[in-house]
Amino acid sequence: MAALFITTATGANAAEKPSWIWGAGAAKGNETVYFRKVIKLNKPTQSAKLTLSCDNGFEAFVNGKKVLAGSDWNNARTADVKKHLNVGRNVIAIRGWNEGSVAGLVGQLDIAASTSRHKIVNTDDSWRSNRSKVAGWETPSFDDDDWSNSREVGELGVSPWGNVFAKASKGSGGTPGALTPEQLSLANGFKAELLHVVPKGEQGSWVALTEDHKGRLIASDQYGHLYRITPPKIGDDASKIYIEKIDVPIGHAQGLLWAFNSLYVVVNGGGIAGHGSGLYRVTDTNGDDKLDKVETLKKINGGGEHGPHDVMLTPDKKNLFVIAG
Repeated sequence: MAALFITTATGANAAEKPSWIWGAGAAKGNETVYFRKVIKLNKPTQSAKLTLSCDNGFEAFVNGKKVLAGSDWNNARTADVKKHLNVGRNVIAIRGWNEGSVAGLVGQLDIAASTSRHKIVNTDDSWRSNRSKVAGWETPSFDDDDWSNSREVGELGVSPWGNVFAKASKGSGGTPGALTPEQLSLANGFKAELLHVVPKGEQGSWVALTEDHKGRLIASDQYGHLYRITPPKIGDDASKIYIEKIDVPIGHAQGLLWAFNSLYVVVNGGGIAGHGSGLYRVTDTNGDDKLDKVETLKKINGGGEHGPHDVMLTPDKKNLFVIAG
């Protein structure tokens, strides 16, 4: 079990650079690696600045709470995670993904104790890593004894990344990364939570979204498949979100609508399995809560910026409009 006791800082610790790390063995394209670092604090903290970058993207948790995310390795993200740390056992847990070529995660946690002394926690080969997601992996109580030590790729500043910390931006915001809830303008009485950062290498780029009859969300990758998202209950931790690929031969959807106990899908372009530009209905034929049948309702010529783009209910909620242009 990787652990670090925070006591007092030394000049050597402060001068050390974090290392780019990845899972044991060679990196592969379109893979996800899970990282953990257990930290034990023996006194309250005044501040705790976490800075991270990952080629190609990451989600970070402190004691099971999502605190930071990013999908542009060239722009590191930083946040004060003081409120998520406790005296005693803590864990930093990071889901990092690679879309191809080189892969790496680099991070640093700068903790200022109540005595104003600092301790630097850097990414290095003591971080535990695993290529499979296991329930509870982001929580302090999880046992990572059967995980492997990470592999160091090189110090911060090494090619091809350079010093990505030099222009770190606050929160997980900034284009093309995800905005933090604090960066959103909300009406009084409303609260926003960051639930998921879409890993492009695994789930593509989501361009359409609808709500089904059970309050779940259905999303479409612009050039891939459909996904069903079961959000956590209000008040539950964001990490409890559940995402599954819908096993039907249709995707590339630009428009989605749940109506009349069916999912209506508008495709513009090549599509999947011959289901190109047009309007389709997807249904659950046996009541097992899994969509399993695709019907072609209308083929519509289209491609690129020209063609069918969306579907919506008519004002009387009895028919459908297909929007094209």
